[in-house]
Order: sequence, then C-alpha cells, then structure tokens
Amino acid sequence: MKSPVDITVPQEVIQKWQRIVNIMAEIMDVPAALIMKVELPYIKVFRSSKTRNNPYTVGAKEHLYGSGLYCEHVVKTKKKLSVPNALRDKHWDKNPDIKLGMISYLGFPLLWPDGEVFGTICALDSKENGHNKTYEELILQFKELIEAHLGLLHDRKHLDDLVGERTAELKKTNEQLLQAITERKQAQTQLIQLEKMNALDTLSAGIAHELNNPLMGMLNFVQYCIEKTSRDDRKYEVLKDTEDATQRCIDIVRNLLAFSRMGDKESYEKQSCGVLIDQVLKLISYRTEGVLIEHCISEDTPEILMKANGIRQVFLNLLTNALDAVENEEKKEIRIRERREGEYVRITIADTGCGIPPENTGKVLDPFFTTKGPKKGTGLGLSVSRTIVEGHGGMIRCKSEPGEGSEFTILLPIERGNRDE
Repeated sequence: MKSPVDITVPQEVIQKWQRIVNIMAEIMDVPAALIMKVELPYIKVFRSSKTRNNPYTVGAKEHLYGSGLYCEHVVKTKKKLSVPNALRDKHWDKNPDIKLGMISYLGFPLLWPDGEVFGTICALDSKENGHNKTYEELILQFKELIEAHLGLLHDRKHLDDLVGERTAELKKTNEQLLQAITERKQAQTQLIQLEKMNALDTLSAGIAHELNNPLMGMLNFVQYCIEKTSRDDRKYEVLKDTEDATQRCIDIVRNLLAFSRMGDKESYEKQSCGVLIDQVLKLISYRTEGVLIEHCISEDTPEILMKANGIRQVFLNLLTNALDAVENEEKKEIRIRERREGEYVRITIADTGCGIPPENTGKVLDPFFTTKGPKKGTGLGLSVSRTIVEGHGGMIRCKSEPGEGSEFTILLPIERGNRDE
C-alpha cells in the first residue's frame, strides 16, 4: 500500500476541517487557528481560519527542520507544545512566527493510524495566552475528530489498493486462461492438420504402390516394343514419347512414395540439396508452366549429412509458396542459388511475388501464421520447415519488401552438429 503521504484528502473532508479551524479561532478568540501538513522537506498551511489579522494563508510553506518553528517541535516529539509568551521564553524568543506577531502557541500532533505524522493542529495568538484546560480539551476533541477522518482515509486507501491488486491478479489470470485456451485450440488445430497429413501420406503411399507395378509393366512393354520397332517406322517416335511419359509418371510415383515416408524413422545420410530440389521441381512441374525458374549451383557446393525426406519437405514448402506468390504477377520468376559458406551450405529461394509487409516478416515462420486467403493455407508449412532446419542444426531467414518479392535463405551444416536424432 502507498505511504500515508500519498493519500489525497477529499474536498468534503477539507471543508469539515475548515469549519473546525474557524470554530477554534472563534471560541478561543485568537487570530489564527491552523491545520498544518507535513510534505517533506516542508510543512505547509493546509487549513487556516478565516479570521481578522490572520497572517497565514493556505498553501504557504516553510522548511520543517532547522527553521525553529513551533510545529517542528510538535512533529519531532509527537507531543503537545504550549508556549504562553515566546518573548519571555529563551527557547522560543527567536521563533520565526514572532515576525508575524504570533507570540503564543498551543499545538498537538495529528497522526495517521500507523503512527506517522500527518501534521499539526494549533492556535496562535498575538498576545500572551495561558491556554486554559478548556481550550486544550477543545483542541484535543478536534484532534481526535481529524484523526478519525485520517483513519477512514487510510482504510479506504488500503481497501482501494487491495481491490486494485485483486483486479490486476484477476486480469492476469484471465489473460493466462485466454492464452491457455488459445494454445489448446492451436494444438487441436495442429493435431487435426497432422492427422490429415498422415491420412494423406497413407493415401499417397497406397496410390503410389498401386500405380507403381502397372506403370513398370507398361514401361517394360513399351521398351520391348521399341526394341522390336525400326527407327524408320513412324510408330517408333510414338513409342518413344510413350516411354518418356511413362517414365515421368514413374518418377512422380517415386516422389510420392518418398514424401509419404516423411513420418518414418530416418537416419542421416550424405545427400545433395540440388538433387532434392530437382526432385521437388519435377513433382510440382504441373504448376511451373509460364514460370521462369533458375537453379544455379556453385561448383564447390558439397553434399551434406541430412535426413533427406525432411529437407525435401522444406524445399517443397518454400517452392510451393514461391509459386503461390508469383501466380498473379506479370513477372513470374523464381531464382534458386546454392553455394558453400564456411561450414555450411547456403540455399536461397527468391521470387518476384508481391512481397510481405514489414510488420509480418518476423511472423511468417510462426505456427498458424499465413498471408494466404481462407482455405488456401494452414500457416504450418513454414513453421514445420523451420523446425526441420533447426533440427539439422541450421537456420532459416526471410527477407522481403512489398512489391519486390521475397527471399528465403537456408543455412545447413555440412557435417552433423548438435541436432535431434
């Protein structure tokens, strides 16, 4: 809870205290009755009686300590001070209030419930005043009334602080609950998506296995026919075209089989990123018509130790996103670069799409974040890609400008580091 000094005295209480000092001055027949408030390093006039010849104005203040004020003694001792005539008292004959004509003083401390000093309540006179017991009792009654007000203010502030603390705790709990609900919904969405992906893998594997044997039979038959057909025969070119088309179908089936084994336990092996990218480009070749794709590999680019299916999935996600990005653009270009960079292989995939706004660049690798329209993306592809790359001890970064396209950079270590098994 805040210290008593920070508690504001409300206007309705201030009005009551003003009536108190007015009554004090009138009954005691003195020019000044005051309520003083400590605001370190000062003490200020908080309320002043509205009486003739009162030299004290509300808001006036003096340094509390070292000034020789009557109130300084009351605050320090937390006791009553009675000075009938300061001019005849060697302890008070230099008191600053004498300059204002106030030579007599009677004051009591005003305390908060915890014992801290709020200020003082006092009466000052321009003539000698013996301060009879009746007047002392009157001021004591007013002192008790004011301290009762201070107690209520203290308790109300304490209650307000408790309410504020409980409100803050409740808000925090609600935020944590909402976060937990959001995370659970995301986990459920991810689980559903993974189940769909597993079902798709199973379906792809089944279709691939069912198609593979007939396609191999067709290829063998076509190749047999080619062997038995003269090159001058017009059927020869038709058979060669059929052989090429059948081989493409077999390659697609093999790629489907490779991707369907993504969930299988896989060991690390030496593999070329360029080979994997070529496999992916063949798999998505039905989408690349009208798109200029450049794939450049530096001569010093080595094979790296990897889980090939995982890295193949990364390239599929990035190239699919690149094709989505240029789909509605007049300039449709995708540039793929591979080169060695120290102990890493650096792969960049850049497109001439619409780009990504700056506020979203840092989010594209987060789970469930997508810039695609409804039903066009789950927001998991790039997140999964980052997980796979970081699992290999590498990193993936995105650089993009609106209207300038996007560039994704992957760094993969050539040898195994500290990565998942």
